[in-house]
Amino acid sequence: MKKLTALFSLIVLTSAATYAQNYDFNQYAGDFKTFSSAFAKVLPFNSTIGLQWSNAYIGQLIDLPPHFGVGATVGFTGIPMKDVNPIIDKMGVSVPSAASPYTSSFGLPIPATDVEARIGGIILPFDFGVKFMTIPGSQKAAMKSSTGMDFDYTLFGLELRVPLVREKFFIPSVSVGLGYNHMEGNLGMPMPNTSPFSYTMPDSTVLEISQPELAFKWTTDAVDLNLQISKNVFWIITPYLGTGITFGKSNAGGGLNATVSENGQALSSSEISALNSALSKVSGAPSINSEGIYYMRNVTGTSFRVFGGLSLNVLIIKLDLAAMYNVTGGNLGAQGNVRVQL
Repeated sequence: MKKLTALFSLIVLTSAATYAQNYDFNQYAGDFKTFSSAFAKVLPFNSTIGLQWSNAYIGQLIDLPPHFGVGATVGFTGIPMKDVNPIIDKMGVSVPSAASPYTSSFGLPIPATDVEARIGGIILPFDFGVKFMTIPGSQKAAMKSSTGMDFDYTLFGLELRVPLVREKFFIPSVSVGLGYNHMEGNLGMPMPNTSPFSYTMPDSTVLEISQPELAFKWTTDAVDLNLQISKNVFWIITPYLGTGITFGKSNAGGGLNATVSENGQALSSSEISALNSALSKVSGAPSINSEGIYYMRNVTGTSFRVFGGLSLNVLIIKLDLAAMYNVTGGNLGAQGNVRVQL
């Protein structure tokens, strides 16, 4: 997770150097909208990371032995560089050479991680899983102290699976699952030039921007329906394949965390509302709130993905590796899971 976050940060920090020297937000409007839309579209796909276990169905909780498991997952999904390049090209920068081999193949990586648990059903044939991750305040403070970056991340999800076919001899296990995922986060990074500057609104109102910090924000809620097939091979390896449809609503974008004022006075909520009302009438204009000024996009839609992988089973320890592909958006992803499973 730290390496993936660092790669994401490396790319946008490189962009920040030029961004900080030219404050005409309007020239970035179209490209920021493209990036924000692509970012928002990949979030439901990204939120499906976790709870993707190799066994299509883990069995009943009240069996002997009882069937349940706990573990952790780390993974990423990528935003295609065709959606990222316009904004960084206009800023006059390029992806760092160390990151290019990864971004050319997988796109700009958006990381995700969680801890998770799954239990078998009681009497009725089903299994139920839950996943969760958030960053404690102490870790956020440590990251801010050591790197200057603000990073916050929360992921929550749950899933109910019902077996359609139970594994027996040469017959694989097949299940259908229904899940819900919520993910939100933000990434703020110091800029090379933090001097106050002004931003002229479309109605000629002049705002003062101080203590600027390059920022990316995102949130998504998604419902996921999936079908999976798996088969144990000598109890040592469990390969699996699956497909899923995700219905998601996302809001994502970027801009500046900053103090926004007018004539030296902090903006009131009514003034912010009036300014946003004026901005909403201008194509490509940013939005303003008490935390800063941003280009944000709302995206609602459906994505279709395929996934597959295998687990290496050593007694009750399972190491699971998988790849994913978002057919709708052309996004690639990968994840790894280690768990204790009975």
